[in-house]
Amino acid sequence: MRRPQALIHGACFLLLIGVCAAQTPTVPAQALPEQPPATTSKPDTPSTTAPAAGAAPVVAVATANPVALEPKLPANLQQLRPNALPYRIERKNFGPNKSFKRVEFFWVVPKTKPKAYVVLATNMAKPRLPLEDRQWAEFAEKNQLGLISVGLDELNDTGRVIEKGGDLEGRVLRLADEVFGPGLKGTFFASDRGAYWMHRVVMRKPWLWGFWCSRDVAHYPPVPRGIEYPSGLVLNTSPSQYESNLFFFQDLRRTKITNRVGFASLNGKALDAAYVDRFAQQYLLAVLAGGNAASLWFDIHSEANCALLEKPPPPQFQSWVPGDEVPGAWKLLHEEQKKLPDSQVAFADVRLLDGKQVKLVYRVPGKVKQGVPVRHVVICLLWAENDVELQKKVQSSTDYKAALWNRDRVGVIAINAKSLGFVADLPSARTLAELKELKQSMSIYAPAFWQVIGKANGELGWPTAQYHLLGSGIGASIAQAWAYAEPARFLSVHLNGGGPYLDVDPAMATTCWLLTTGGKSAGYDLTVKHYAAAKKAGWPVMFNSRQGASGGMEDWVWTSGSQFFNHTRDMADLLKKEQTEGKPPSAPTAAALIVQRLRESAFLMELDTRKVVHLADASLIPDEKRISLPTVEIEEAWRIEGAPKPAVPQPTAPGAQSAAATPPATAPAKSGVAAPPPSPAPPANTSGSQPPAPKPLVPAKP
Repeated sequence: MRRPQALIHGACFLLLIGVCAAQTPTVPAQALPEQPPATTSKPDTPSTTAPAAGAAPVVAVATANPVALEPKLPANLQQLRPNALPYRIERKNFGPNKSFKRVEFFWVVPKTKPKAYVVLATNMAKPRLPLEDRQWAEFAEKNQLGLISVGLDELNDTGRVIEKGGDLEGRVLRLADEVFGPGLKGTFFASDRGAYWMHRVVMRKPWLWGFWCSRDVAHYPPVPRGIEYPSGLVLNTSPSQYESNLFFFQDLRRTKITNRVGFASLNGKALDAAYVDRFAQQYLLAVLAGGNAASLWFDIHSEANCALLEKPPPPQFQSWVPGDEVPGAWKLLHEEQKKLPDSQVAFADVRLLDGKQVKLVYRVPGKVKQGVPVRHVVICLLWAENDVELQKKVQSSTDYKAALWNRDRVGVIAINAKSLGFVADLPSARTLAELKELKQSMSIYAPAFWQVIGKANGELGWPTAQYHLLGSGIGASIAQAWAYAEPARFLSVHLNGGGPYLDVDPAMATTCWLLTTGGKSAGYDLTVKHYAAAKKAGWPVMFNSRQGASGGMEDWVWTSGSQFFNHTRDMADLLKKEQTEGKPPSAPTAAALIVQRLRESAFLMELDTRKVVHLADASLIPDEKRISLPTVEIEEAWRIEGAPKPAVPQPTAPGAQSAAATPPATAPAKSGVAAPPPSPAPPANTSGSQPPAPKPLVPAKP
């Protein structure tokens, strides 16, 4: 009885095979390689093994003359990949040049013409990977956005950052025009070094960009002063980079209160990267929907709505949040950080031998209350009508110089130049003979100053040696005289807007010098001449200027001085470390080490044109006009400029920001008609909590 049952099972099995074969879809011919027609033939010699009874006959297949035919492959090879993507990715690679070792682009081929485009700079080593994340591709397709990912390898040198940014900018804009069409505005999402270079790109022509988001960046480029920056978001998910991200956010808000910039500190350990990306995408979606007009401002420390506060915080503590839905997500995800304590001011009186009473104003950084020690001590000789005015100049915790002092952990000792008997802030009116007399006076005054400073610094726990000395205007003359009287006391001296100058003394080569001046300053020519003479004498001297500047303490002067003091402190610390570790010193003194670094600098700047060239092209610049740039931080500080402007008047592009700093008028403007002049802003709005709304990133459909 078992044999019939086995036959039934066999028949069912054959029937099932036939049904499956009938239902198998026909494979398109172009998807498979062509094969030569099979032929059947009789074997040359009969087989010695007889086939078993009931077995299928053996058929021999042979090709007498096999022909190699080229297979026809699918048009999209990516479909053969495992888990093939439902979209096509293209690639363009650039080899090494003067700017980068490699620049590589990948982009998703759009199915329809995009309204704008997104540049991803989140994986500089493997830029294809972000595009293989379907979340980004689906987001771009759904919102009709072009999608590009960029990667690059930097050169070993660390100079010509502005030129390198221009090189990358040209490549990005050309590629966007080629693959998406001309005239589109860009946005970018970037992190770390990708964010550094994309901000370099945007800072050149910010009007071509509508939104950006940067995350966890250890080093940002300096913000051009007064720049109108596109709307953006600074994300921080790493505690070690909180200060860097916060400083960049606050500087964008400080330099122009109409800059719409959001700041969010997130828990990087609790949130994965995809979740953070979705949060940032919500910002962009709000901008695409015209959310700039309905934006809110929140205190980054208390999360309070600034519009509801009787006294809003300063602009640099207000985070921009667009649209109707994003504010709830921002308040849910943002982890408020404890506000840095404000700086404190203390006073010390110095009685000089000739009876003059001088007040020292000590500015103690707020970080000291958190147990962070002071790294630098800068003695500032500034002009003020009275000591109260001087106190206001140095006590601020919100202006630009205060932000630099807080970042660099600087303790400031301010001295009013007027209290030393000067009735006007006119350094160029002084004669060389008077300057020599001032040197003698400062050598007499110095013991009284050091007695008070040494005692106060000891009580505060501040360094009691290797001071930095800063003087501006008449303060520059006093600082120069003091440094000449006691060069061993000072690690570095910064003279701004000075002139005339004492003769170049070889003994002064043990102190590092920085000379800054404006082209409109009466002492400009004297400063240039003194720089050339000091450089020729082998001094560790640097120079920076702006042709259109007056010689006052502008932001670029504070930036130059900050990086100069940091550099000299770094060199002194390096020698101290080598001594502690028992290594042979790189140089006998910090000044000698800086002279060495200046001579070895790979990049030089021309004094008048401010053009930067490689050391190999040094012959293009006369020796007396050469300014060495030993570090990338110094080059960035030396080359920080004002806000860029379009070469020709530009029509208001979609997403462009308004330059007005006052709130909009109550009466809305009609379509296509300029808004009437705004009414005077109430005091509560002077903080910039409600800047005027720009137009949307993409034009609305008619």
